[in-house]
Amino acid sequence: MLVRQFADIIGAREARKLNRHFRHRVDTFIINGSDIDTNGIDLLLQYAFDDVLGGQLTLGGEGSYMFEYQSDDFVDIGGVNLAPGGDFVGFYNTKTNPFLGLPEMKGNLFARYRYGDFTFSTTMRYVDGYTDAAPTGNAGLKNVDSMTTYDATAIYTWRDFSFSATVFNMTDVDPPWVSNDINYDPNNVSALGRMVKVQMTYTLGGG
Repeated sequence: MLVRQFADIIGAREARKLNRHFRHRVDTFIINGSDIDTNGIDLLLQYAFDDVLGGQLTLGGEGSYMFEYQSDDFVDIGGVNLAPGGDFVGFYNTKTNPFLGLPEMKGNLFARYRYGDFTFSTTMRYVDGYTDAAPTGNAGLKNVDSMTTYDATAIYTWRDFSFSATVFNMTDVDPPWVSNDINYDPNNVSALGRMVKVQMTYTLGGG
């Protein structure tokens, strides 16, 4: 197609000469991934207690536990084996196969108390530790630690307005060290540390 466009400019004869130097080829680099079998449990529980010191107290938690993430061998479009398959739960994975870090367990517990126009809540978030099989020469980097953080929120509602303040990662916990270019796993934890958010919301026609 490129030669035909040139033909109008340089002439058909010169274009035919140029065409002999072009190499026509299509490369395909995208193929279907390996077959994957996975199973686990997702759980959500909560219960509200009425008339607790004049308000309502809700306790709950949610989490997931992965039993298996089994993959076949990784092969290229020609069928050449690139890497062995296996069960990748509990491993960082990113540098040894196409998967992200897969902790066995993630979850959070929360408590929320409502009293009149006020709501207070706190949440504990947990990410399980896992193994990084990639680092060599430094045994300490093979075990990626778990991470637990705590958030707290206070909300006051007045007429059509809602005012809230939230503190994320109240204890300012650093993410566990991982052997990569940014030194942590952004797919499972945050490196932002303690943050404070203040918000005001107005609801049109809410009155």
